[in-house]
Amino acid sequence: LSFDLYGGEILGIAGVSGNGQKELMEALSGLRPCASSSIRMFDKDITKDSIRGRIREGIAFIPEDRYGFALNRELSVEDNASLKSYMKKEFCHHGIIDYKGLTAQAERFIEDFSIKTSGPKALVHSMSGGNAQKLILARETAEEPKVILASYPVRGLDIKATESIHKVLVSEKDRGVGVLLVSEDLDEIFQLCDRVAVMYEGQFMGTLPIAEVKISEIGLAMSGAKRIGGESVE
Repeated sequence: LSFDLYGGEILGIAGVSGNGQKELMEALSGLRPCASSSIRMFDKDITKDSIRGRIREGIAFIPEDRYGFALNRELSVEDNASLKSYMKKEFCHHGIIDYKGLTAQAERFIEDFSIKTSGPKALVHSMSGGNAQKLILARETAEEPKVILASYPVRGLDIKATESIHKVLVSEKDRGVGVLLVSEDLDEIFQLCDRVAVMYEGQFMGTLPIAEVKISEIGLAMSGAKRIGGESVE
């Protein structure tokens, strides 16, 4: 499949889970090698870049499995908050880590994102899913990324946590970030997205501005019956 993501937009990928969304996001983030073709960011080919290289280019990743890929439940809030920043010059001097600086960073994340926890030293497994997800967003947006890959960012969260996460994504979009949002929730797609693509069996069934698409069309495309825009599938 081939598509473009623009700065200052949220492109939603709708579809039933298991149709290639996980593989796509892993390929874009660097967790999975591309079988063919290329990934370009601002005209630079990053297809063979490492995960760390893509982070440096400005790619942030919110995976669907928050505990399998984004957080370590047995580590503290502070440790998880520092997974992408501990090697920065701000926190590491001649190979010596500034733990006071990392603690201050975690405290800033807790305050700015209203994360409910007993403090930076609290273990992540003691937090609710919503607060754990806020921690991920705080870490992933701290470096002011250019692209955010968000897979089911509010799955399993309550209404209050969902609204909080949505506000962060919209705020990043308003800052000029390109957000790629994978979701099965059509209400979420229509609420947040500027454009929508439907993924079925590893392919896009069309891409259109959200204002030009009906929910019924997306439903047919999700089942593989029709492409978005009414084109029949041969």
